[in-house]
Amino acid sequence: MGTKTVYYQVTKEPDKTDYIEEQDFDITGMEITATYSDNSISLITNYIIENGNNLEEGQTSIIISYTEDGVTKKVAQSITVTKNNNGNEDDIVDEQYGYNIKGTKITNIKNKTPISDFINNLIKEEGYEVEITKDGEKVTENYISTGMVVKITNGRGKTVEYIAIVKGDINGDGVSNVRDSLLIKAFRAEIVNPTDAEFEAADIDDDDKITNMDTKRILFHRAEVIGYDLNY
Repeated sequence: MGTKTVYYQVTKEPDKTDYIEEQDFDITGMEITATYSDNSISLITNYIIENGNNLEEGQTSIIISYTEDGVTKKVAQSITVTKNNNGNEDDIVDEQYGYNIKGTKITNIKNKTPISDFINNLIKEEGYEVEITKDGEKVTENYISTGMVVKITNGRGKTVEYIAIVKGDINGDGVSNVRDSLLIKAFRAEIVNPTDAEFEAADIDDDDKITNMDTKRILFHRAEVIGYDLNY
């Protein structure tokens, strides 16, 4: 009668079992074997993952399907899928350029960074589109500046938005200059109340307050004093 598949199983779990919603299942490291009626064992590679794309929050498994001699058998692989609390995919940002996602903001953007360079260097993976807007209008030239909206769209059409923060660029022109120093003085004198983005850009030393030290750091940066470079 010949040998028949008795059962098949995951004999080596995949390297990754923890996911964030909307990510896809990764088979790397996973091994599937079939055990036959004659007790022989064979490594299976031509299996199908039935529900491994665009994983949903709370999903606990993916189904692995294998068909041989017209008979289909299925087995489940346990996974954990959690909600993306920030509504974004933080790990797509290319860390080699120093960019960092901080809540709803993208920080660590250097002064005088051309928008084209920022867009080209922001994402480390393919399949994403980046668009920059200011006051609702798309911008493609000049410098990326504090307050601009960075829209990132993935291959499935989901868009998330962040606010760009350029330290020392408080007035939103992409550079740190005397106008920014004057704004800090106005904030400290309570003549003008900063927006959240302006506060973040003015708080040079990240101590959650705007002080005279922040003013000095901008002045020293403009004077090119060693140790006071805002481009970090």
